[in-house]
Amino acid sequence: MRSNTWGQFLAPCPDPQATAVLEPGALDSFQLHDSIHRIPADLWSRWVQLCFHFAHLRQGDLEVSCRLLRHEEDRSQWRLLIPHQEVSGASVRIDSFDAAIDIATGELVELYPPEGWVPAGSSHSHNTMTLDRFSSIDDASELGCPGLHIVLSHINTTRRTYLATASITANHRRFYLPDAAAVIDLTPIAATFHPAVLEVIQPQRPSRGWLLPVPSPTRQSRSACRTERPAHLSPSFTHEAAREPDSWPTSEAQEDLDWALHAVWEAIQEAFLCAEAYQLDRDDVLAEVIDAIRHSYAQHSTLLDNPLTWLDDHDLDHPSDGTDRPVPSTPQGLPISEW
Repeated sequence: MRSNTWGQFLAPCPDPQATAVLEPGALDSFQLHDSIHRIPADLWSRWVQLCFHFAHLRQGDLEVSCRLLRHEEDRSQWRLLIPHQEVSGASVRIDSFDAAIDIATGELVELYPPEGWVPAGSSHSHNTMTLDRFSSIDDASELGCPGLHIVLSHINTTRRTYLATASITANHRRFYLPDAAAVIDLTPIAATFHPAVLEVIQPQRPSRGWLLPVPSPTRQSRSACRTERPAHLSPSFTHEAAREPDSWPTSEAQEDLDWALHAVWEAIQEAFLCAEAYQLDRDDVLAEVIDAIRHSYAQHSTLLDNPLTWLDDHDLDHPSDGTDRPVPSTPQGLPISEW
């Protein structure tokens, strides 16, 4: 049994004399401390409004990311920073956490982490996509950063609903929490993000800047997800019944594939727009794309590493060598929140 600032969990250890038999799923469970201070509703509401803003900004549905921090002396105080980032419908690129903007005050934080504050994790959106699990790309950037990591998905700008999936990373593993409300106060507050955060979020654009609406890899019609209403509305917040197990995605591999295909479609659409701007033939452009794929399919893209990682300051043991990384089971009972 190991313990950190968030709670307790089982970790593999070499013991040839061990005779204990673990229950199925025991290595995937995480017991939160009773003293955990949740992310306050006012702060969380500002973050949700920002995610809705970028889901509503264009029909391509942009992602966005933030960093979570807690005060080093008073862990009930939370802070949420928005770093400089380049976003698309399926990715977020962050080169540095420095020069980030406080989502509540608009303050520019030139050095990360700011004095007196401890990194506590992150959150990012999957916009309107039904990817309510963390992807393999998320794992690559978050497993080395112990803390609380939250993803927002199923954003519906008409019904004002979304799904929050929370996890704790520790020991180079991810532990899904059965209820995001255990770490977030989901009560709606009529608060929104400081407009200064929009200055550090740059949507990815082709050379001439044209954008087309693109489909999102959801398994339900998105025709009802479009609205001309402004994103900054006074929230009305209730919890709907948990979805039945058969409504969950069939596999993590399928989720990752859907996400990748969404990005490919977005890139092709933008290439077509550029072709039209330069009066090029679409078939010729598509042929070049296919040819480029054939020549580069065997090459592996280099994932962007986090510019800063940290060790959990309350971790009583050293991280393992990462050789044992069990796949977490699908979370159940996550609340769908109406915004």
